Formats: sequence, structure tokens, C-alpha cells
Amino acid sequence: MVYKNGLPFPHRPHRSKIPHYKHKYLHAVQAVERRISDAIDSGYVIDDFYNSYEIIARKILGYNPQPKIPYRIVPSAMESYSSCLRDPAFYRLCERISYFYYQYKSHLNPYHKDEVIYPGLKFESVDVDRLVTYFDDFDATISNGLAVTSQKEAETLLLKVRQFRLNHKPFTVNFTLNSDIVQKVAIQMFLGPKYDAQHNLLDFTDSYKYFYEIDYWITVVDAGSNKLERNSHDFFFVRPDDEPSEIFYKRIEEALEGTEKLTYKPNIYGFPDRLLLPKGHLGGSPYQLFVFVSPRKNPILWLSQPFRNYEVDYHAMGYPLDRPIYRPHFDGPNIFFKDVNIFFESDVHPNSTS
Repeated sequence: MVYKNGLPFPHRPHRSKIPHYKHKYLHAVQAVERRISDAIDSGYVIDDFYNSYEIIARKILGYNPQPKIPYRIVPSAMESYSSCLRDPAFYRLCERISYFYYQYKSHLNPYHKDEVIYPGLKFESVDVDRLVTYFDDFDATISNGLAVTSQKEAETLLLKVRQFRLNHKPFTVNFTLNSDIVQKVAIQMFLGPKYDAQHNLLDFTDSYKYFYEIDYWITVVDAGSNKLERNSHDFFFVRPDDEPSEIFYKRIEEALEGTEKLTYKPNIYGFPDRLLLPKGHLGGSPYQLFVFVSPRKNPILWLSQPFRNYEVDYHAMGYPLDRPIYRPHFDGPNIFFKDVNIFFESDVHPNSTS
């Protein structure tokens, strides 16, 4: 990769050692780690005592050369938010940061059974469509990144690049849920591994931290049996890819002319819908779906314009998997474990669900 001015991105050689001119950052990041760990263990935080751990770590892992003039720095791929995602060191850094999160959570007591088990709600069944992933053709417009010589050329130039991107077929989750009263409930779904890299069965007490929340759905259930259906496109945390700039610009022009009404997606930000599922394997990769339902009493409506409005409650993010797990406390009627397989197919139709 190169910058617009022709300078290449600094790269990190294979099996390289940390350069001597990076040692000052190495000492700084070690000091920040000690301070964060001390704050977690002691339970006290002192303001203005912590530097940015992430920024210092990016400087170390980026391996960019030491500039002779302070204001002529060549940022590395790790220091650019658009290019760091292709660097494996970035994900090592994310793993290291999450270590402090779990270190803090380890000091919290597991949820008591009364805090996670609700006898008035019971899952009878949870059924999931066949989960299929594939590589899709994605066209990206790069016309705006090219130099042009005239306004006319800028208006007519349209250049796209095509690349493979992981995607998945839309799928539906069907619930059969019994409730003793009419009430508002929140249904949460977490997806996580069932086996480790050596194909050993994972204990949920240890593997809960690898489960990620794919949906948070608030709905109203009637007394008795309820048949509920949830489509993957409606999941709370995901959003589709943005439309190409030339199409969005055309919609703006049509709105200015009064021929069309300009609308926008309610969820402007979110996790890419196409990356919701892991890639899987041709013969199917086993995973586990953790489904949890709880009553929602006195929810708080979060108003955010132009973003969508949504309800929140007093629970921490990731509840009930945000603390260490005591397995007997997770045996209840409102909790359901579902084994699923994710299949990767090389030749599928994007809109097919069979």
C-alpha cells in the first residue's frame, strides 16, 4: 500500500524485533498496563493518570521509522483506522485490551439465580433455518479517489472495483414461548463455539466469553403459548452495506426535483449484516446458540435523532453473559441452548434461503 503522495506504508518484517527507538513507547505502554491493572484490583481510579493505551500500542506495532523532523511522520498501517483491519497485530491488540475487561469482570460475583431465572417465561422450542455463508461479489466505487482534469470528466467518470466479501443467506429463527401473563419481554440471542480448536467440547463456564450477542429484541407476549418469528435482517445490531455514492447522489437529485422522497435507513450505524455469521465449513461447522428471555419492567426510551429510538434497561451490556458464569444458575425455563451448524457454499444465489 502507498499513500497518495507515493510514499509506501511502513511495514513490519516477519519475525522482527521491536526497534530500539520504540523502546520508550514500550516502557510507556507497560506503565499504562500496570496502572490499569492496579486500578482494577484496587477498585479506585485516579483521573489524568492514564494515557491512551491503544495509541501507544499502535505506535509500537506499526514499526514506522523515527522521523528526523517531528512533523514529518509517516503513519503506519496500524495508525490508520482504515488500514489497520488488515493487520493481524490489530486483533492481537484488541485481544489484549479485552483482557483488562475480563480482569475487571473477574472481580464481580456471578449473577444469582434470581437475577437470571424467570419461572414465568419458558421456551418450548427454538428452530433455526439452515445457516449458509458464501463469498459475494461486491462492487466499490473508487471514482472519487482519482484525479480528473475537468468538470465534465468528473461527471462522466465511473470506475468500480470488484472483490469477494463474506455474506450469508437470510435466515429465520422461530420461537415457541410460554408466558404466565401478558408482558413485555426482551429476547437475546448469543452465538458462540461448541468445540475448541482440538475438537474438545467446551464448558460453558469457560466459553461464555466467546459468545457474542447477535440480536436484542423487545416484544410483547400474551398469556399462554406464543409463536414468534425473527428474521436475520431485523436483528438489532446489524445493518446492510451502504449504497454506492452515485446512487445516493441520484436520490438526492430526485428529491430536490420533487420526484422522489429522500429516505434513510433507521440504523445508520451497526455491525455489518454480512459478517453476522462466521464462515463455517463445507460440511458444516458446529456452533451453539444461547437464547435468553427476560421481562422488561420500566424500560428507558433512548431518543436519538436522526438515529432510531430504542429501549434500554438497567442491565449491563452483554447481560447475562457479562460476568463469570456459575453453570447451575443458568438452568432455567427462560434459557435455551440450540446446536446449529454453519455451512459454507461456494456457489449460491444471494436471495435463496433453501
